[in-house]
Amino acid sequence: MQSPSEQGIVTALDLLRRAIELDPHYASALAGAAFCHMRLHLSGWSKDPNKDQREGINLARRAIQVTSDDPGVLAWSAYVLAYFGEDIDAAIQLIDRALAELRLWLALERVA
Repeated sequence: MQSPSEQGIVTALDLLRRAIELDPHYASALAGAAFCHMRLHLSGWSKDPNKDQREGINLARRAIQVTSDDPGVLAWSAYVLAYFGEDIDAAIQLIDRALAELRLWLALERVA
């Protein structure tokens, strides 16, 4: 798997922003956009690291607010919040929630 390029991240972020405009409660788009801001910051591609940090944190928090059971959203949001130095205990709790939801999804898949 190739590592995403700067242009790939910028393009993804633009598409995710458009999705969020259409549905401000689209948790996967919110978490994905937060992750893109983190990648720009992490890779040194950010034109404004403080803005990307603020946006990443804000989008991750919004994603968490609109979902309680999507393990991908919870995990990506936790990763972004932990990377940007937010409450690490809260990030760990989010990962625990994501794992619990994932286990439930897998158990339900086996039954179906």
